[in-house]
Amino acid sequence: MADIDEVVGKNIARFRREMSQAEVAKLMVSRGFKWSQTTVWEVEKGKRPLKFAEALELAKVLEVKVSDLSRDEDRAELLSEAMAASGEWIQSVNGALEAKSVFEIKARRLYKVAQDLRTAAAEEKDSMMIQYAEKLMYRATATFSTALAEGRDLLLSPEPVKKQGPPDKPEVWTK
Repeated sequence: MADIDEVVGKNIARFRREMSQAEVAKLMVSRGFKWSQTTVWEVEKGKRPLKFAEALELAKVLEVKVSDLSRDEDRAELLSEAMAASGEWIQSVNGALEAKSVFEIKARRLYKVAQDLRTAAAEEKDSMMIQYAEKLMYRATATFSTALAEGRDLLLSPEPVKKQGPPDKPEVWTK
């Protein structure tokens, strides 16, 4: 087995992912340790042993368990990959939540504009325009997940079929 200080050092380098050595040192200083970027480098190279109190705080900084710092290379690599994948997943969830928020704003706008179009078309007795406006109103009432699931089908649907909408909305059109 490799020297334990080298194993711990390699794992620290692996677990800090995109965090720089200087950032790790700054966080350790904020926790009361006299660390610098050079200290992090020395620990990662196995040239400076990690004190237990440092290991406890460093594990918190890196968001791992203290025992993860001494894991064998294969398991540490898998854990590092899992942590990276988890971070990517969280970013995608945040992106989806942001997209959902934008979708809901745009859907409310579409519904309002389609209502105005329907009113104007009704005054002109333009049945094709009324039907188109009602189709847009239906699209605007689709949920985010429905819009994503149906995607192109929702946007390119064939002639709509009339159905009763929710109590607070007029009749809507569906494909």
